[in-house]
Amino acid sequence: MLSRRTILLKPMQPALSGYARLQTDGDRTLWQLHARGLEPGQSVRLYWYLSGQNAREMAQAAANAQGEASVQGEEAFSFRQAQAILLISGDEHPGPLLIGLCTDSSPAGLMDAKNAALALCERLEASRRTPKRPQAPAPDHPQDAPRPQPSALPREVFLPAIDPAPYAQAFSPPVQEPEPILPPPSRTAPPVDHLKPLRWPRGFESLRPYFENALPTALFDMPGWRFVYAAHAGGPNGLWIGMRQLDGRVCGVIYAHRGDAPAPGERGYRTLTGLDGQRYQALVQSMDGSAVRWG
Repeated sequence: MLSRRTILLKPMQPALSGYARLQTDGDRTLWQLHARGLEPGQSVRLYWYLSGQNAREMAQAAANAQGEASVQGEEAFSFRQAQAILLISGDEHPGPLLIGLCTDSSPAGLMDAKNAALALCERLEASRRTPKRPQAPAPDHPQDAPRPQPSALPREVFLPAIDPAPYAQAFSPPVQEPEPILPPPSRTAPPVDHLKPLRWPRGFESLRPYFENALPTALFDMPGWRFVYAAHAGGPNGLWIGMRQLDGRVCGVIYAHRGDAPAPGERGYRTLTGLDGQRYQALVQSMDGSAVRWG
């Protein structure tokens, strides 16, 4: 029996967001996960948290220059056996980043998933430490001692039950930020259900759902571009994404958020005035090398 699910991931650190899609057919599960708000180049590790308090690694990845990471794969079991999805950092001191419940949401289930993520990070960090061994007396004829090999991190980790009390107050729910006032809808762009299938360059496939589900927005006077609003992805000032296609292939992407100046240290942004009179900071990524005509 074929079943599909979309899971919104809950942040364990500020400014993170993401989702996971699962499709099960019998005992095979296809999955895809996308995370945002990471540090560029940050390594992450993805785990199933299974019934029986086991954590099984699904994949490893590194965030791109925009702080996004996308992974996908296939597993030989049904996700009905999974309790939660755990995304943790892959550095020397791993920490929990995002969690998503695969079962019906409840306070007990969410707390259990948080504790599982914390216990997993503790176990992985402990496995990196080389245990101390008693030194044997030096032989009469000294030989070159073999170099210790770095311990490989286990793919499956058993997570014992831990007391949730120390962590009950550690993770408060994220502050709900007010929605910005949106520009008016575009009257010239075709509706979502009239869009033709587009080919997305590698690394940009995660932007496809925004344009397949969101209505077009009249953000700038830029013929040939389609802009949509990506809710909350850009913080309190919002984030808009623009796309330009040529012969059915996406050849340019623009990210724009409201503000009079780019964030400190950010490069490549251009200040534009939108059709709504608001000031925006825009960053363009062109896949075909063509110049962008700014409105």
